[in-house]
Amino acid sequence: MARIRRFSCEVAGVPVDVVFRARRRFVLRPGRDGRVTVSAPRSMGRAAVLAWLGGEGADVLAPVAQRLPAADELERRRAWGRLREGDVVAVWGRPVAVRLETAEGRPAARVEDGSLVLGVPDPKDPSEEAHQLRRRLFEGLLRSELAAAVPGARERAERAVGTGTGRWTVRRMGSRWGSCRPSTGSVSIALDLACHDPAFLDLVAVHEVAHMEAPDHGPRFSEVMDRALPGWRGLQADLDREGMRLPPDAPAKA
Repeated sequence: MARIRRFSCEVAGVPVDVVFRARRRFVLRPGRDGRVTVSAPRSMGRAAVLAWLGGEGADVLAPVAQRLPAADELERRRAWGRLREGDVVAVWGRPVAVRLETAEGRPAARVEDGSLVLGVPDPKDPSEEAHQLRRRLFEGLLRSELAAAVPGARERAERAVGTGTGRWTVRRMGSRWGSCRPSTGSVSIALDLACHDPAFLDLVAVHEVAHMEAPDHGPRFSEVMDRALPGWRGLQADLDREGMRLPPDAPAKA
C-alpha cells in the first residue's frame, strides 16, 4: 500500500495541512491562507501525527496558530485575488482602487488618477478565467514597476555594502522578501515588494547584498547591515508587520 504523503485535518479549530518529509522532528509554520503547515517525519503515520498534535504538539501549535492572518485580512487577500470593480490594492504603498474598462486592443493594466485601470475584454465577466486575466495583468504591472526600480536599488545597495553582485531577478515568493546565492552572486527580489513603500525595496536589496559578505544572520551580518543601512531593524519590523499582499493562489507569471 502506498504511503500517505500529505493530509489535511483540523486541530482545536485550527486548519492544518500535514506534509511528510525526510526529517527527524516536526516543523510548524503559519500560512498566508489561514492554515498551519506541519512538516512531519516521514517515518511516522497519520495516526501518530494526529496523536502528537493532540498531545505535546498542542503547545507548539497554539503560538503558531496565533500568527495566522485574521478573517478580515484573509478577505482582503481574496479581494486582491479577485480584483473586482472598487477593490483596493496598492502599488508602491499607495492604495489604488480597481477600475475595469473594456480594452480597445490587447488587455493591459495601468495606474491612472489613483486607480488601477484594467483593460479587459468584458469587465462584467464573472468567470474564473476573467479573474485570472485580471491577476495576470496586475502582476505584469508590478513586474514592470520592479524592472524599472531594481537597478537603482541594486546600485545603492552595492555602494552601501561595498561589494558587487551577479544576476538579479524578480520572482513571486510565498513568504520571503528576497533570496541570494553568495556562491554565484545572484539575487532574487519578491514581486510583492512593488506593493509596498519603495524604502522596503532598498531594505531588501541591502539585506541580500549584505549576505555576500555574511551568508548567515550572525553578528557579522548585523554589523554589515548597521553600517550599510542604519535603522534597518525598524524597517524590517515594519515590512514584516505589513506582510505579503499578493494572494498565494495568484498566477506566477504575467
